[in-house]
Amino acid sequence: MGYVSANNRRAADWSGDAADWSGAEWLPELLETISEFGSASLELVAWELSLPENALWPAWRQAIGEHLIEPAGVCDQTDEQPYRLAPGVVIRTQP
Repeated sequence: MGYVSANNRRAADWSGDAADWSGAEWLPELLETISEFGSASLELVAWELSLPENALWPAWRQAIGEHLIEPAGVCDQTDEQPYRLAPGVVIRTQP
């Protein structure tokens, strides 16, 4: 699995060893989960992946910092801040 940004400056092949991902090993799963839901909060992604939120925090910060995800309003029911994939970010699977 990998992602490609709108300007193709960032692309990744996630076939490498998780130890090489410098604390953000959950980035591919995080992006895929947000893509599947359309938008999602950190809490929802953590629940879906059966992980504590703090395990996803490095990947979440990286996704925001690299402009891979962006705010998608505020949920009226929970007051959580969901995020969606930024325009041009495409999730692709590797064979």
